Amino acid sequence: MIPYNESRKCHILSNYSSTVKDSNRTETTKMSEELKATMQEAPVFEKPRIEEGLFECECVEVKKIADGKFGARVAVICDIAGQSVQLAKVSYMNLTPKSAATDMILSFGCEFMPGNDFNFGELVGKKARAMVEDYTGTDGVVASTISKFKALK
Repeated sequence: MIPYNESRKCHILSNYSSTVKDSNRTETTKMSEELKATMQEAPVFEKPRIEEGLFECECVEVKKIADGKFGARVAVICDIAGQSVQLAKVSYMNLTPKSAATDMILSFGCEFMPGNDFNFGELVGKKARAMVEDYTGTDGVVASTISKFKALK
């Protein structure tokens, strides 16, 4: 049970994560158990690393991923030519004239007018050039990512 502060009309969450004594026994709270279970089930992703540079790529998959701070996001997954890896570029699905998503769509050579709707699935099979750069993740591992797409010449 979550302690309740009657004078403030709210639950006291700081005490909820501590142990609760009930009938002379101590048990961990459900909140702590759920958090531990979630942490153990976190997926482990491969973090490939290749040299930085501009590579030809082909879009092989597009996935809608969890919403971010500014709304819906999409991950564009590409095969990098001459390398045996797939890298992704994550972008918000905002389709304004100066958005990263609009720049990405136009780089793949798709017919598109900024401000209109776009089916991101149309990117699959299309080619562009990918600017590959290194980044350091929160776990300290250096990996490669696509920072930007450019149209093929």
